[in-house]
Amino acid sequence: MMAAKKHKRAQEKRVLLCAFLCLFAATMGWSVSYDALIFDAQRYGNTPEKREAKRIAREELFARGPDALREVMQRVHYENVMIGVLAQEMVEQMEPAEAAPVLAEFLDSPHARTRRIAVFFMGFHNTPEYASRIMPLLDDEEVAGAALRTLGKWNVKEAVPLIVPFLANEREVRRIAAVNALRDIGDPTVVPMLRPLLKDPFFTVREATKRALGVLRPD
Repeated sequence: MMAAKKHKRAQEKRVLLCAFLCLFAATMGWSVSYDALIFDAQRYGNTPEKREAKRIAREELFARGPDALREVMQRVHYENVMIGVLAQEMVEQMEPAEAAPVLAEFLDSPHARTRRIAVFFMGFHNTPEYASRIMPLLDDEEVAGAALRTLGKWNVKEAVPLIVPFLANEREVRRIAAVNALRDIGDPTVVPMLRPLLKDPFFTVREATKRALGVLRPD
């Protein structure tokens, strides 16, 4: 019991020290390492000390803007979902002109998870000027779903011929993503291609198709 209490007190002291160093560094104009900031910014704050360290680290990361997002994206392939959550929050709070160029840097990442997250996050902002970078990723099995969503959000009509084949994809989730993308793009010429999906074996696909047809052919 005593050993556990000592260990807990030691942890609390380390957290307080980290928070103090972050504040001191900010006051002095020094730079705290990204590893330290990202560690504190994404971990669960189950004590007042950890919550304070988390608040300070997040404020510092968000203040550093695109450079900080780049550092977080370099780590987003880790088996740590909270790093992805942190990256999403940063993207959502940034201006499109700041976030999009950074995310575009990761479209060719060797890590499939990173590519997928970068494509997905790009859909949070209306930056269709990057459509030519996204459309080739429809051929990337690991990224195609996110690419369908983002192209739909951007209303990229040039992507319609590339999206339509996904209506016959063997994966239920791909067919749904394609239907939703075509609905968002709003091109009524795809109505004949959508109608057969009203008899799809999966209820989810049929419902997505009904919603899409309701948008494209309200009558």
